[in-house]
Amino acid sequence: MSILQDYENIRKSIGENEYQKIEDYLSENKSLYLSDIYYNEDENNKFQLWKKRKEEDIVKKEVKKVKRATAKDTSVKRDEFAKAQNIRISRGGKICLETFKKKKEEDGSLLTATYRSYKKATKENLEKVKKAGYTVEIK
Repeated sequence: MSILQDYENIRKSIGENEYQKIEDYLSENKSLYLSDIYYNEDENNKFQLWKKRKEEDIVKKEVKKVKRATAKDTSVKRDEFAKAQNIRISRGGKICLETFKKKKEEDGSLLTATYRSYKKATKENLEKVKKAGYTVEIK
């Protein structure tokens, strides 16, 4: 089997999408070849780390476009995303889950306390936001 046939078999086995990502990685690392990534575990681990960082960058760019999440559906399983009364994107690009609780002061006045927790803007967390019944508006 020639080298070209071997490369073609690798391309078929990993799929077109993964092959394109490897091509992008190889264009940034000119001293490497497809076989280096496919057969060498260390190089493959470096590629997987690079791919994960690229995907996170894409998610972060998408998240910066999110304006606000509203319209919660109460029929969804109650995880921390579903329990949040408001979800928004912070200035730092993180997902901010807000819960509001009213407390009665001794003088009879009402005080509203806001509790916030911040989550990384990952694909999984964005899916959780959508599963919680929020609609995401794009700027």
